[in-house]
Amino acid sequence: MKKQALLIIFAVFFGTMTVQAEEKTLDSLSEGIPGFVSDLKPTLLLRPRYESSSVQNNGRRNANAFTLKTAIGLKAGKLFNVEGLGGHIEATNVAAFGRNYDSSSFGTSNKTQYQIVIDPPMTRLTQGYVKYSSSDTEIRAGRTLLTLDDHRHIGSVGWRQMPQTFGAVSVSNKSIKGLSLYGAYLYERMGIKDEFNNSYKSASALFNGSYVVNPAIKVTAYGYLLEDLSDTFGGTVGGKTSLNDVTVSYLGEYAWQTNPSFTDAFNNATTYINANFYRASLGATYKGFILKGDYEVLGSAKSGATKAFTTPYATLHKFNGWTDVMLAQAAGGGNLNGLRDMYVTVGYKCKTLGKFLAIYHDFDQARNSGMNYGSEWDFLYARGITKQLSFLTKAGFYKKGNSGISPSNNTTKFWAQLVYKF
Repeated sequence: MKKQALLIIFAVFFGTMTVQAEEKTLDSLSEGIPGFVSDLKPTLLLRPRYESSSVQNNGRRNANAFTLKTAIGLKAGKLFNVEGLGGHIEATNVAAFGRNYDSSSFGTSNKTQYQIVIDPPMTRLTQGYVKYSSSDTEIRAGRTLLTLDDHRHIGSVGWRQMPQTFGAVSVSNKSIKGLSLYGAYLYERMGIKDEFNNSYKSASALFNGSYVVNPAIKVTAYGYLLEDLSDTFGGTVGGKTSLNDVTVSYLGEYAWQTNPSFTDAFNNATTYINANFYRASLGATYKGFILKGDYEVLGSAKSGATKAFTTPYATLHKFNGWTDVMLAQAAGGGNLNGLRDMYVTVGYKCKTLGKFLAIYHDFDQARNSGMNYGSEWDFLYARGITKQLSFLTKAGFYKKGNSGISPSNNTTKFWAQLVYKF
């Protein structure tokens, strides 16, 4: 706690000083820095949060987690006086106060009398990379946040206090108008807690290409080859268009999953993967009002296969309900029956009042739609207070299904947080 307290004090002091120095030029921030580093930009994020979790009849006490995320970084626009050569370094600390929650889903915490909130106290170098950029190409190497498309397969899990990061060597290119190409080799994965890390055993490859025909049509194809997990290949078609005061958006996606190309044959001798994924989304906004419908299927394991379709490197909290009850169905290797999620979103957004959302999910097995996993209501309110400070509160209410196969008992979660960014 002493190290965490010192980091928090430094962060508050750093934030105060940077706000006071906001009108100074970036050159003045480089005074006293060695000549091979220039065009510096400091970054700071403070995110205090309260999270509560209640699960009926599972033998645990309600969790009340008070945590603070502090992320301090420094971006260098130019290294060694080479135009286009830059870098970024960032350290993140998660401090916990009270510790009335279990931060380990594997039962290794000494707080197992409480419900689970996966925000363990820890400190980590979350970003440390160098990059070279030209007019249409970027080459990057090092530890970095990584999100592709809308986080559905590869994401940073930014909702948790410690994000998911990857060690990667990547190349992106936009030489042809409308065409974006991305390829990466992953040599490490740092999860939202140390138990999820794969620091010294990762040989994954990511490929993603998209072409914007016009604002109403964007086509994407991808291949994600994750070591010891799976190979996923698929594509999406989506876009948006405006009709007077109504903006209509849509998305369609299909993917299939097979055995991993990068694999330890001994550890995966019994693995056989064969599953499909598809989703469809249609939404509309009108003068701030939001209406959207989604239908998503993480397909069940086909005959002889050992698991259903999974997305273990996704930002899973963004999909399939905020209570995270369905995480095992979306990321767990032992799930055979898949997940069918049909949900509707309604809301309203404006600058003066903020953003309101209400979402209803209905969960079923993908193998047998008559087997109901349950349903969930999610609610959100978010509002900017100043240019750098914002507030958010949200809640999730999961109700177990009547089929006897629900992955959890009735679950209620609540969050309230502030976010300060510089």
